[in-house]
Amino acid sequence: MYVSTTSSSKKTHIAHGLHSNSLCSITIINKCIQRNAFFGHPENILTAICLMTEIRELAAGRIKCARKATAPGEGKIRKLQCPSLNFEAAEYYCLLNWQDVPRTSPPMLRDISDDKIEAAIKVPRKWTLKKYP
Repeated sequence: MYVSTTSSSKKTHIAHGLHSNSLCSITIINKCIQRNAFFGHPENILTAICLMTEIRELAAGRIKCARKATAPGEGKIRKLQCPSLNFEAAEYYCLLNWQDVPRTSPPMLRDISDDKIEAAIKVPRKWTLKKYP
């Protein structure tokens, strides 16, 4: 697990700190993190990947796939469920097994066309998203 700092290149590995504590059980820690893993929802991770210059194209491809896939109960209110996390992931975008999670496009990108996403991702400057309520 990583905590983001002001610089995206600097990451603090909190799982190591928690796991190295002799008073904490790895099983208990992992269950607690898994139970509170709302941050790891695929839509949140896709939005974050869009802002990383190194892997923006990966995000664009996954967003296109999500838009093509018909989500069950499309147009209805969805219940946010914690996804299963891969605690051995080296990068935060590898926390999920993308084959097993439901494919839905991030709501922040709902009004942006695939062409605009492609154009924004190919530009080497920082991509900014509008503020979402």
